[in-house]
Amino acid sequence: MYNSYPYTYGDSITRTTYSGASEAANAFLAGFTLTMFVIFLAVYVLTVIGLWKVFKKAGKPGWHAIIPFLNLYDMFEIGGQKGVYIFMMFIPFVGPAIYGVYSFLANYNIVRAFNQSKGFLVGLTILPFIFTMILGFSSEMQYDRKRLVDDDVAKK
Repeated sequence: MYNSYPYTYGDSITRTTYSGASEAANAFLAGFTLTMFVIFLAVYVLTVIGLWKVFKKAGKPGWHAIIPFLNLYDMFEIGGQKGVYIFMMFIPFVGPAIYGVYSFLANYNIVRAFNQSKGFLVGLTILPFIFTMILGFSSEMQYDRKRLVDDDVAKK
């Protein structure tokens, strides 16, 4: 007997068959998930490579770029902030906002230490995986901790 429904039920619930639409949806989701994973992995690798070079320029061990919280700790220290500020992100409700402010200040100080413009600060904040590569691989951009100290002394 012909059944016009996209699925049929036999004598037993175990003999259920489905239409090809759900298989296509599953294939699409699997492909989408794999694509997003590859994009995430590429961004992560680019970020680690850029951070490695930036850490070398700043006198930190390059391998710190691989370890997730250690790389944030070092970026805060390179930016003249206390490294323990990264733990602010774990405070419920207000923590991410506080962490965001300190992270922006660290980026601002990193841009100053590398003698770059405020436009570079915007790029480092929005697209860090690209701008850390620029900081790390550009031979013209050198880290100078004295710029942070000299600018702070000049302001007082």
